Parts: sequence; structure tokens; C-alpha cells
Amino acid sequence: MPQIASLIYGNPFILTIGTISAIIIQIAFPFLILNNWARGITVIIMVMFHLGIMVMMGLFSFGLTMIFLDALILNDNYYRRFYNRLRNLLNTFKEKKEKRVAAKSVS
Repeated sequence: MPQIASLIYGNPFILTIGTISAIIIQIAFPFLILNNWARGITVIIMVMFHLGIMVMMGLFSFGLTMIFLDALILNDNYYRRFYNRLRNLLNTFKEKKEKRVAAKSVS
């Protein structure tokens, strides 16, 4: 992804915003994981942060390692709730698709 990296490195405004946000995220991380409400959001932010490191710097093994370590912060209840929400969402889409197919076959 050198094309994207060169666009970001060449723009001082985006580079400054990215640097400041990275520092703020890293400083706030230990405090945010102590709060149960913010823990899930914090992990999502950290995963996006490490995905950015993987893409922009090409450090794929580091990024994947840190994403897996970030995922360890969440307990099983978070993953169960996420799985149930995802399953319900997929079932909803499946039911809507079946209704559309049934409506087309009737007409």
C-alpha cells in the first residue's frame, strides 16, 4: 500500500492528526479498558489502530500479534453477545431475502 502511505506522509495535516490521535489512544487505553462500557469500543479502536500499522508501515506480523492480544482483553460474554447479535442480524437478512423471493414467485 505505498500509494496510500505516500498520500498520508505527504500531507502534513493528516500526518499531524494521525500522530496526535495515536498518542491520545495509547495514553487513554489503560484507563478505558478499566471501564466495562468502554472496553468493547476501546478494543475496536485498537484493532483499527493496528490495522493501520499493518497497512501503512507493512508490519503485518506485529499488527496481527497486537490484534490477537487486544482481543484477549474481552471476556467470553462479549464474544457471546457479539455472536448472538451477528446471528440475529444474518437471520433477519435471510428472512427478508426469503420474503422477497416468495413475493417474486407469487407474482
